[in-house]
Amino acid sequence: MRIEFIYDLDQYGFVLWPLEQEFKKHEGVEILVAKTRSKHEDVNASIAMQNVAYDTPKGKAKRFFINHGVSTKKWDINFKIDYFIAQSDYWADAMIGKPFNTIKNTGWPKTDVWLALLRDKENTRKEIVQKYNLDPKKPIIACYPTYKKTKPKHGIPSWFRDFTFLECVNNIPADFSLFVLPHQMDNTADFDDTGHAIKITADYSWNRLKIAIAADVIISDISGMAIEACLLNKPIILIGDPLNKEKFSLEANPAKGVLNIGPIVQTQELKTCIESVLSADHYSDGRKFWADKLLGPQDEKSCERIVTGILNEL
Repeated sequence: MRIEFIYDLDQYGFVLWPLEQEFKKHEGVEILVAKTRSKHEDVNASIAMQNVAYDTPKGKAKRFFINHGVSTKKWDINFKIDYFIAQSDYWADAMIGKPFNTIKNTGWPKTDVWLALLRDKENTRKEIVQKYNLDPKKPIIACYPTYKKTKPKHGIPSWFRDFTFLECVNNIPADFSLFVLPHQMDNTADFDDTGHAIKITADYSWNRLKIAIAADVIISDISGMAIEACLLNKPIILIGDPLNKEKFSLEANPAKGVLNIGPIVQTQELKTCIESVLSADHYSDGRKFWADKLLGPQDEKSCERIVTGILNEL
């Protein structure tokens, strides 16, 4: 049996890479990898997570599609697939009536990666502190802006300009160790370090995940990383207008709900808010609710369930 994986390890590798490793445990399964688009004709199944993967479909393989990230934005699958892998009932419900089958409530492959890292979180924090020569007594703040499609302007990357991260940096004092981790698809080539911020390039290495594991607080403007961080049982702060929470509501199906995973504040309130969440965390129940709803089962068996589901259909 031949299985084609379509993904770029530098972009969204931690979604399909663990799934690929799980398939390798099965005898008689040959793995082929295409970086962006399907290119192998003589395969039984093709597994992808971006629509461009099937721009130029090859052969008659069954096409399986999985979320590359966790989004709160309204979206649709307007290209031909045979199966959608729904990590939770929420995503299965969002696909009702679509012209493809659904493999339900599997969990998400990247969740397995997060949970494996969490088992060694104390050593991971020591590793990050040593690697970046941090003061071990200072809280670590990790900022994950969401993906920005606009182009850089005047040498300032779009993610930095649009997310007002300059204001974030200016409002987070040197009492904290600050990391800024832009989306891996955003341009950061023209950005220089600012103040005490430790700038991390937009890579998709283990380093990106380990910093989140080591952090005391996660800050975002509703990047998918904010949803994933709900798995880590630590405070999350959302940047935005607390009087306009529509930005932080779900749009994938009519059952909307505000993501009560952390306080919504403006940048000038960051210092006070960080100090507040470090002393008292009031959102742990909300984070667990949304992690269950959007990410599905959290038992490090998501890849196992997905592989079983796919093999059952072949």
